[in-house]
Amino acid sequence: MRRQIASVTLMLCGAILLMLGMVVVPAPVPVAAGPALQPSPRPPLEPTAPPEGGLPAPTPIPYGRVTGTIIDLRTGAPAPGKLVVIGDSTVISDANGNYDRWVVSGFYDLYLRLRDGEGRVIQPPQQIAVGNGDTVVVHLFFTSEAPVAPAAPEPTATAAPEPTATAAPLPIPTPTPGEVVAVAPVSLPRTAATGASVPGPLLLAGAALLGLGALLQVRPRRRAARRQEADQRLLRRMLATPPEESSEE
Repeated sequence: MRRQIASVTLMLCGAILLMLGMVVVPAPVPVAAGPALQPSPRPPLEPTAPPEGGLPAPTPIPYGRVTGTIIDLRTGAPAPGKLVVIGDSTVISDANGNYDRWVVSGFYDLYLRLRDGEGRVIQPPQQIAVGNGDTVVVHLFFTSEAPVAPAAPEPTATAAPEPTATAAPLPIPTPTPGEVVAVAPVSLPRTAATGASVPGPLLLAGAALLGLGALLQVRPRRRAARRQEADQRLLRRMLATPPEESSEE
């Protein structure tokens, strides 16, 4: 009886600790999602003029997209403000070094055109094929010129400076008893939590108490079942053996 009361008490305490641990767990804070990067808007489809037969079946002009990034091999960073030639059109890379252009489906010569002093192009002109609704990604590379260090000024003969009287160092003022002196802290205070959070130990303790209570409930049942099986075996053995005949005088 005492064992059952103890097991029930342990299981009840474990359930209470589990509930407390689940309540104390901090709720996730919603984070505002950043704006998704969208490609450049696709130009509207321009229908071709109908033939002279008066057939009302204009065919729209298919478009494809050409995009990529311009990278400086000397610095390894994207290069903004560079000219990219796609067929007969020219595109300027944005602040992140990316270029983007919608063109009519077909074959185009793509290359990077640098201005004077911008560096040296690494890749030769490339021929690309753009299909209807395709996105062709081509990254372009170049090597920029290293900045020239300014020349050091030539030393000029100057007269030796006249010795001047050095002023005595000012005495360090000592604070009065009622004056507050601001002193820079040697180390910043720690604001982050270093120990384990509360919900973890509560959940572990609750699970341990539940398991211990369940174990106490199961062990007496196993012992009773074993005793019952032993009694049944003994009874079967006694019934199987015939009683001994006693001789009466």
